[in-house]
Amino acid sequence: KADKANFLGADDARGQDSYMRWAVPEDGEYYVRINDHLGQGGEAYVYRVEMTPVTPTLKLGIPRVDRYSQTRQTIVVPRGNRYGTLILGTRTDFGGPIELNSQGVIPGVTMTTRPMHPSMTLVPVVFEAAADAPIDGDLIDLRGKLADANQPTLAVEGGFENYADFVNGEPNAAVYVSGIANKVPIVVAKEVPFHLEIVQPKVPLVRSGTMNLKVIVKRDEGFDASIYVQFPFTPPGVGASGAITIEKGVNEGLYPLNANGDAMIGKWPMIVIGAAEIDGQAWVSSQLADLDIADRYVSFDVKRAACDQGQVAQVLCVITHNTPFEGNAKAELLGLPPGATADPVEFTHGTAEIAFQVKTTEGTPVGSHKSLFCQVSITQNGEPIVGTVGASELQVNAPPAAAPAPPAEAAKPAEPAAAPPKPLSRLEQLRAKVIPPAEK
Repeated sequence: KADKANFLGADDARGQDSYMRWAVPEDGEYYVRINDHLGQGGEAYVYRVEMTPVTPTLKLGIPRVDRYSQTRQTIVVPRGNRYGTLILGTRTDFGGPIELNSQGVIPGVTMTTRPMHPSMTLVPVVFEAAADAPIDGDLIDLRGKLADANQPTLAVEGGFENYADFVNGEPNAAVYVSGIANKVPIVVAKEVPFHLEIVQPKVPLVRSGTMNLKVIVKRDEGFDASIYVQFPFTPPGVGASGAITIEKGVNEGLYPLNANGDAMIGKWPMIVIGAAEIDGQAWVSSQLADLDIADRYVSFDVKRAACDQGQVAQVLCVITHNTPFEGNAKAELLGLPPGATADPVEFTHGTAEIAFQVKTTEGTPVGSHKSLFCQVSITQNGEPIVGTVGASELQVNAPPAAAPAPPAEAAKPAEPAAAPPKPLSRLEQLRAKVIPPAEK
């Protein structure tokens, strides 16, 4: 149709090819017009037009860890051990959880995973080989499908499609020869002398909170090499340090995790993977564990406070309780300016408010200090739940100037000293002696 309301155009949408999606508003005749960038055409200008209906599709793959190689694009499972990877799910024209098919793995190997969350395109997967699994390999047909009770009539299934670069060159590591792998290469390899285990947390990671995840190394006798450990999958709003190293001869490490204030609440799968140098780099995985993300147990409304240098300010905190807890919680006021201190305060589930006594010194900088925040630690099941629960500011003022001293009373002018008597002449001295005073 020629009316402008139904006109749609595109240029160079996919490389040098045009691409567009259009919902046909009604039955009728429509036209497709093609011309080159200069508006020219003719019999020597040849184009091919493809029109396909919009169909939901799903593709699975393994995300790259190295842009220019196929490193860790295959599954290598040591005997009696585990190998972990991430599976990428690319949904097109649909949404919902994806369930991976764990059937058809090679003999002696099992696959453990969870459904891919609707908000995520990645899910961790652990392959585990029995101690007596035959050392062998194969290509497996990894499949995934939509598993959503809210969309019972929508059947979407897809398989593995991984791009493989075979020949790279200049400029800019351009790909000259590539292909698509439609099956996952998997092998069972010889044993390696270490295993990794996550100590399953007994408490949640709360919003605006932190957690030290404990990782255990089980070493074969005589093996003491350092192990490089990664946390490859993070739920929405959760952060993890890039990696930790469990040093030579050490059998455990702590992996710091943190959650922002909007971290997605729920139970999420997690793994750690680790590598050591054993005639080359050997990778293993922990078991698939659970990371529980929860809301803050308490929230603080921290009131602003002010004081003069060297004085004490009271910082009042009004507490909102979100989740019941047992025992005492410890609150700390952190981010104080230099020279200022405040002792921790303990409270219980029924406490409505607490107050910190902030002691300043003469050296505490004058001004508005907006870096104050409250951190609360609640111990449950023998483990701490640590989180930031509120923030505020402290105004430090210069002490008032001392009152001026009253003016000193003006000194009275000294009376002039009496003039010394005029010295007597010799005759006057003799007369004073001869003639009595009464007769003078």
